[in-house]
Amino acid sequence: MPDQNSYRLTALGDTYAVRRVYLNKEEHFTEANTWPSGSRASDKYRRPRLLPISPFEVEALSLKGNLDAAIWVTDTLSLVVDELRVSGIETVKDLRAKALEYFEGRDSKLSKNQKYDSYTRKRFGKSHSDLVDQLRGQVIERFKAAFDDILYVPEMESWRQPHLRDIVAGYEIAAARKVVAEMVDLAGSGHVHSQYLAALLLCFTQQGLTKQSIKLLLQAHDNKHPQALDALGRLLLAQDDYVGAVQAALIAMQGQYPEAKRTIELVQQALTMAVLETPRGIVPAFAAVLSVLDSNYLELARKYFPDWFPSEEDRAKAFFRRLAGGSRHV
Repeated sequence: MPDQNSYRLTALGDTYAVRRVYLNKEEHFTEANTWPSGSRASDKYRRPRLLPISPFEVEALSLKGNLDAAIWVTDTLSLVVDELRVSGIETVKDLRAKALEYFEGRDSKLSKNQKYDSYTRKRFGKSHSDLVDQLRGQVIERFKAAFDDILYVPEMESWRQPHLRDIVAGYEIAAARKVVAEMVDLAGSGHVHSQYLAALLLCFTQQGLTKQSIKLLLQAHDNKHPQALDALGRLLLAQDDYVGAVQAALIAMQGQYPEAKRTIELVQQALTMAVLETPRGIVPAFAAVLSVLDSNYLELARKYFPDWFPSEEDRAKAFFRRLAGGSRHV
């Protein structure tokens, strides 16, 4: 029986294990949806909060009244404490492991947290919680400084071909090399939004996805960043990796990011009128994409796009409708 909690995603010829991650549905992480009419939907239809990728978007969020909540999520909650660096390559996770090792075999009635605290006081002269707060604060201040130097890339300034710019709109940012390097370093320090931004910056400066930027996006997804997996789908589509784009979008939809449906639609548009020659004959290119999806992805596809899989009865009805209409292509 296939594992429905993990997927094998192919991206530019490499295969990656991707967990099914449900986005955080708490109020801090979501915002009320707005329908085209401008009326606000009920909380039942809240969507993942849009996190800014540049100071340009900060201004837009400020005008909508969503900035404070987005900043709080970005700075305070979206950070993996275990990955905070204590010194050099030593992380909080390493520090905690050393604390438990230090007390191993000793006659100690201390709880695990008390062991962390005692060992931290011995090494750094402060409580474990104070050290973590200090490290967290340092990362947040570094992130704020680096973020201010990110530039939003208008479509007309993209290095991509004009027909691809709409696909990646909202996913292209640029910065000086030192800023990119700082974001990459912050990504390694457990700051989740930095993982996302570092991937986008690398993708733009290197003119395409690489293994490093793909891994950063998947890392951000694993840490519940709402836009990471759909961004991967868009960027894969822009590099003609249609299978990877569909896979990423389907997993994103499963994780309750409904905007990923648009990525699927863009794949279909890109393959309109395209055909492939297969051992079974000439088939529509999008049908060929579906044919290589494994059972996990096909289950998601049937769930979100049942029209892709018509029953034999539906096929027969469509055949006779075309026949009755006088179509030569039945």
